[in-house]
Amino acid sequence: MDREEYLKLAAKYLNGKCTPEEEAALMSYSDGISFDDDQPDEIPAKHLFAYKLLKGKIDNHIQKTKVNKSNNVRYFKWIGAAAAILVFALGAVLILNFPRPTATIQITYKPKKPVANKGTALILANGEQVDLSTGKSQSLNNKSAQIEQVTKGHIKYRGGVATDQQPLVYHTVATPVGEHYELELSDGSKIWLNAQSSVKFPVLFSKSHRDIEISGEAYFEVAKNKVAPFTVSVNGTAIRVLGTHFNVSAYPGEHTVNTTLLEGSVELVAGEHKTLLSPGKIGIVDPVKQSFKVEDADIDQTMAWKGGLFVFRDENICEVMKIAARWYGVDIEVADDVKNKTFGGTVSQNRSLTDFMELIKLTGGINYKITGRKVTVMK
Repeated sequence: MDREEYLKLAAKYLNGKCTPEEEAALMSYSDGISFDDDQPDEIPAKHLFAYKLLKGKIDNHIQKTKVNKSNNVRYFKWIGAAAAILVFALGAVLILNFPRPTATIQITYKPKKPVANKGTALILANGEQVDLSTGKSQSLNNKSAQIEQVTKGHIKYRGGVATDQQPLVYHTVATPVGEHYELELSDGSKIWLNAQSSVKFPVLFSKSHRDIEISGEAYFEVAKNKVAPFTVSVNGTAIRVLGTHFNVSAYPGEHTVNTTLLEGSVELVAGEHKTLLSPGKIGIVDPVKQSFKVEDADIDQTMAWKGGLFVFRDENICEVMKIAARWYGVDIEVADDVKNKTFGGTVSQNRSLTDFMELIKLTGGINYKITGRKVTVMK
């Protein structure tokens, strides 16, 4: 058994996907490995929690199968070696899919930024586009007096309110693949845009209302103002708030608008139908059918993108690839014979496309081929 095959079997075992024959082969290969059961020196302290959970999984397996003591030793030798090899050889972030709570083995690596087509753009009222990726604000000061500051990844507008005689002037910020961006609007509200997303907003809000439009995904921290409600329009759905923290996801081509509330309250409106959300809930709206569904939200998974992570909970491979396509800016084709595969894991968004696909291949039981900007996923 070569090293690559051993790693694949190790990962399959940790995910509970080994056949009896594969497990026997793994045990046979691992029989000669010498490893300290109690606390292996080769595993850094920050990985010991995951290591102990791995040993606990083996303990449970041993109790269930009632193997003899000599086999216990072999199991512990193997799991220590496998943990060490996974820590030092895979170079990824791997979620091990045993029963909750899950354990994360994080491996140190040199971040590699995904390739983006162009930088984040600011589209002015006259249609002129300005590249925000440089973080330089000098050229923008002459284009709009309302822009107070521009740094890399962030733009801030000056405070103020439009007068009754003053027409509203709109700007749009749009992100490319592989990039996030933060805005601070004139009322003090903050918006974080995910990749391939945009927000259209007035540089100064009116006294009575604050209306913006988005496409894609964004997280909001809305400044409180009871006199001027804040309304987000997205794909035929209106989200009305006074002051709150929430996330909205509604990419083009998606059939629903997903609003996750972290703090405060929001009202979702589609046509003549409306519903209120409470914190910790996600509202799923189908604007065409004008249907509403409210469920408990997975806040960690929903907000992972803001922290620069992909988090998947036994996600269908098609959904995983859809998210990868948006971030890396590629076309992805999934073969029919792997469309029922699932993947659970956490991956840094700083990983390259190849690194991302290698992790899916290792833990998700698929193969892939990258040709230019096209990725084919197969068995």
